[in-house]
Amino acid sequence: AFIAGNDGRTSLRVGMGLSQIGEFSFIIASLGMTLQVTSNFLYPVAVAVSVITTLLTPYLIRAADPLSIKLAAVMPQRLGRVLGMYGEWLRSIQPQGQG
Repeated sequence: AFIAGNDGRTSLRVGMGLSQIGEFSFIIASLGMTLQVTSNFLYPVAVAVSVITTLLTPYLIRAADPLSIKLAAVMPQRLGRVLGMYGEWLRSIQPQGQG
């Protein structure tokens, strides 16, 4: 999200919202077991991680704003300037006008 031109806070929100691995991991893990390309150990791990990340995602989203404030406070000024210049550069090359 940051590379696409969003600010740090929005990018962190997006990252926290995408932190769960989802139900599709069940399908991939079971397919891997069926094709015998993964061990039987992987399926329970995928299920456990999926359940944990699904339950934690609302809390991670809620923690995104306070975390971004703390990260901004401890970020070196030089790095902050470079990231700010990158955002300004992206805005300058965007097409102007409607849509």
